[in-house]
Amino acid sequence: MPSVRLITLGCRLNQAEEAAFAADFAAHGWHVEYGPAPALSAVVLHSCAVTRQAERKTLQALRAARRQAPAPPPVIAVTGC
Repeated sequence: MPSVRLITLGCRLNQAEEAAFAADFAAHGWHVEYGPAPALSAVVLHSCAVTRQAERKTLQALRAARRQAPAPPPVIAVTGC
């Protein structure tokens, strides 16, 4: 079973969208995990870049996801505003 790790930063809208992502992945047979630990198949980093601080946090989370990725690395998708 493929697994996806959802990492969400930002506002309440992003939190609500994370729930929708999780439901969609689960409906298609994916195992959904949360937080910064590595995933075997895919990582969705759902964040924003409205402010410089938000952009910095997003880039930090992206670098951490890449560092923690197992070999072969999973697909990493960055979404949000």
